[in-house]
This record gives sequence, C-alpha cells and structure tokens, in this order.
Amino acid sequence: MSELSLDLSNMTADGDSGAGITEDGLERLLPRLREAHATLWRESDEGTLGFMKLPGADTAPVAELAGEVVERGCEDFVVLGIGGSSLGARALTEALLHPSWNHRTLQQRGGRPRVFVMENIDPRSFSALLETIDLKRAVFNVVSKSGRTAETVSQLLIVKELLEGEVGSEWAQHIVITTDPERGPLREIAGVHSIASLPVPPDVGGRFSALSPVGLFPAAVAGIDVGGVKRGASEMDAYCRDGDMARNIASALVSYYLGSYELGKKITVLMPYSDRLRAFGQWFAQLWAESLGKRRNGECVGLTPALALGATDQHSQLQLYLDGPDDKTVTFLKVDDHGHKLGIPPSLRHDEFSFLYGSTLNELLRAEYEATREALRRNGRSSVTITLSSVCPETLGALMYLYEVVAVLMGYMLDINPFDQPAVEEGKKIARGILEGEVSLEPQTARKIECVLG
Repeated sequence: MSELSLDLSNMTADGDSGAGITEDGLERLLPRLREAHATLWRESDEGTLGFMKLPGADTAPVAELAGEVVERGCEDFVVLGIGGSSLGARALTEALLHPSWNHRTLQQRGGRPRVFVMENIDPRSFSALLETIDLKRAVFNVVSKSGRTAETVSQLLIVKELLEGEVGSEWAQHIVITTDPERGPLREIAGVHSIASLPVPPDVGGRFSALSPVGLFPAAVAGIDVGGVKRGASEMDAYCRDGDMARNIASALVSYYLGSYELGKKITVLMPYSDRLRAFGQWFAQLWAESLGKRRNGECVGLTPALALGATDQHSQLQLYLDGPDDKTVTFLKVDDHGHKLGIPPSLRHDEFSFLYGSTLNELLRAEYEATREALRRNGRSSVTITLSSVCPETLGALMYLYEVVAVLMGYMLDINPFDQPAVEEGKKIARGILEGEVSLEPQTARKIECVLG
C-alpha cells in the first residue's frame, strides 16, 4: 500500500524543538485558514480552478499518442520546454525511471526511448544533445501553453531545419506539439503542417500543469504508469477536502508554513533524502517562487525556496541551517522503501569503520536524516518531515498535488494571486524588445575589471 504521512513535531515552540509557532499562534490563524479553505473548494466546485480538474481528466488521448510514438520506433524522445513546460516531466521521469535509463539498451528499456528534457538554451548543451541523438529515430515534444515562448520556439526552429536535412518532408512526423487547444502560433503550425498535438487546458497555468499532458505525455512515452500518478493525486484531493483542519494535511502544512513566515522564517528549504526526488525539488522551487513571490499593495511578500539533498548537503548547507540566521524552515522528504537494499561489508578491517559493518546504505541514509533532524531540534530550528512509503506513481502524484493545493492556500492566506506571474512576463517583454531592437538599455556606470590570462 502506498502511503504519505506528515510529521510536524519540530515546528512548534510547544513541541520537541522549542522553536517555531506556538499553539496560540496556530489558533489565531485558524479563522483565516478556514476562510481560505472554503474559498479554494468553492472555486474548485465551481470549476474555476483548472489544476484541480486534472486528477479526474481523461488520459486516453495521452496514452494513445504515446503508444503511437513508441510503435513508430522512437529511440530518443526530447522534451523542448522551459519552466512549467518541462519541470513536471523532469520530476516524473527522474523519480520513476531507472536512474541510468538513458544508458540502458533499448531492450533493457522495454523498447521505450531514451528521454531528454532540454529546457535551457545554452548553445553548447543543445548542440551536444543534437549530436548525441539519431534524428531519424527521434521525436521532439514541443511544449508551450502560449505557443510563443521564445526559448522553446528557437529550439523548434533549429530542430525543424535539421530534421528536413535528415528526413525531408517527413519532418513533421517527428514532432508532437503540446499547447493551447485553440489559439497561439504553435496551434496554428500544428494545424497547417498536420503535426500531432495535445492540449494544455486553458485554465491551467504552466507551474500547475504537471498532471496534464505537459507532464503525463513524456511519462507515458517512457512507460510510466500515469494512471497511478493520477490515482495518487485523486486520493490526495480527498484528504485535502477534509473540513477538519486537524486532519487536513494541506491545511496543516499551510498553517505551519505561514505561522513560521510571520515569525520571520521566509526561506523554505526542501531536503529530500532520495536522489529520485531531486528534480521534484526543482519543480517545487518554481511552484513556490512563482506562486508566492508577489507585490501586495506595494509591499514585496513571499517565501523563498531553497533546495538541499540529503545526505550530500549535510556536508555543506547544514552548517548554515544550524548556525546561520534563524530564517528558515526545513522540510524533509523521507522514503521508507528505496526499492533496493545494499549491505556494507567488512571488506577493509579497521576499528574506525566497525560501526558500519553489518549495516546497509539504507540504514546509514536513515541515520543521516535522523541526525540532521535532531541537530536542528537541538539548535532550536524548525523542521517538517513528509514520509513516502516508496517513490512510486501514486505517492509522487499525491505529493505534487498536495503542494499545488498548499501553494494556492498560501497565496490566499497572504492575500495575493497565486496564479499570475507579472514579473516573469515583464522579463519576457524586455528580452523580446532587445532582440527586436525596440528596447534600449539605460546606460550604466561602467565598473569593469578585466583579467587577461595567458
């Protein structure tokens, strides 16, 4: 049975850590929390929150097109997208595929393609990828809700020209477009050139689109059980609807995050103790930053995401978390069953290593988590632990949906719009204006230091 649980013991001043919000502080938040909760579910029932419809949406078109891609002999599947158009796919595939998926043979992959997520436009990285794959056996999933994302469109233009050189007039068969169902340049291009396509629901923003074809289609092509992902999200939806705030996992997280924020803890550290959840952390960072970093009546508000990886960052960032400013809450993601158990043999006899003999890497990783949590507690620092029974489609779908709900509730509690991103749009407009020659940058005082080497 797949399970997800929440431990808030080290988040209250009345609890084990002696840090964080008091029970009285939580009580004072309760009326606002009930109001935000009621608003969320009223809007959900009215159908105005598109991301909340996704757990129950039909995935047959996704599965059908994924099957066609595999049957056509695709050996390299490349996602071209950025931000919300790529991070969901990356989180799902990196968590649920073999960690060496792209290094395995086609047979070992069960006839499924290698998966690449090429989100950035670094020319060296993109060139290297294009040199690595076989264009004749590649399919490019071009993802942009608006259909005009400059980074993604530039990649498409490059790929289209290369494909024409390799396969001629059949270039369109090597592209799948995921975009708005009715409007935008990519939707027009898909129609003109008869390119296979999938819709991004118009009422779903990019950072909330992981459970739509944006994230599910790449996962399905790779053979991931997308039905399980959606089941996990659906089951989490039911838990989040519970009107009892003491049992509602989303509301509990919101109350502690917000209570800590109002005590000056404005940095949210996410620290998974599993390599498989590293990309989930990147997905979370966009969701948290873009949803909650806003201006409210001229005041800049929001929570800053920070990422750490256990046990790796115990040897680096933990120093700051223990002895640095007390402006953070740490959320641990712990996994009970990693799917593998690796023993530590006494192959080099030395008294210094004797405490390791007979143990497993699993036990050592768990001890490292417990040690970090305890060190934070002893230093009066707040932490939350979310435990996954295993990393599987159900638990990952549940975790993603949980944090989407939490982000929206946090926005309502902060009295901001968690769905817009005006600062991001401003940056896009300036970049386009620079390329078009319509924006001139204001002169700045030159303070340059040049180093001539060699």
